[in-house]
Amino acid sequence: MVKYDVNDSYFDHKHGVLINKLGIKDPEELQSREKDCLVKAYKKAAEKFSENHVFSEKDVCDIHKLFLGDLYDWAGKYRTVDLSSENIRFCHAAYIKNHMKDFSIALEALTPLTPFSEDLNKEQILARLGKIHGELIIIHPFRDGNGRFTRLLCDLLLMQANYLPMAVSEFYNTDFAKKYHEAIHEVWRAVDYSKLISLFDPLVSR
Repeated sequence: MVKYDVNDSYFDHKHGVLINKLGIKDPEELQSREKDCLVKAYKKAAEKFSENHVFSEKDVCDIHKLFLGDLYDWAGKYRTVDLSSENIRFCHAAYIKNHMKDFSIALEALTPLTPFSEDLNKEQILARLGKIHGELIIIHPFRDGNGRFTRLLCDLLLMQANYLPMAVSEFYNTDFAKKYHEAIHEVWRAVDYSKLISLFDPLVSR
């Protein structure tokens, strides 16, 4: 399956890139710019969201815009095309708004009144982290950057509980990436977060 819908007007099929504000045609250059944007987004998000902030659907969109707003007009806006990846068909574009409303309710339920707290033990944090991360990836609300912005949101939650951000380098390790995809497939297939939680366990520490 192709990742981008053939009728997606935001995708430059000739050069294999998403049409961007800077007019970049080279995939490697665009990837490099996105990496720079992600580093800046971590800093901006850490300044924007307090340690007592309770995250909502609006914050999800705001975080994505913090990440890719300098590159893409659609940053922070739900996608209008269907996407798929290696045996996983993400949420149909037409249903994203409804699923994100449900996700927002679940997110606020998992972070009631106060967000991730030092009072939670690691097992509790991992269980919440696995559900939040897994559900958001399966919805895949945006055209691109879903994995990276989801990790950013989860890292913000971890930092609220005085945990370190997860080691981003692991997600680019071939063996880890394979296990990660298998874990996400289990969330998609059976709403089972156990593999994802086990995968995150060694990445979560103070």
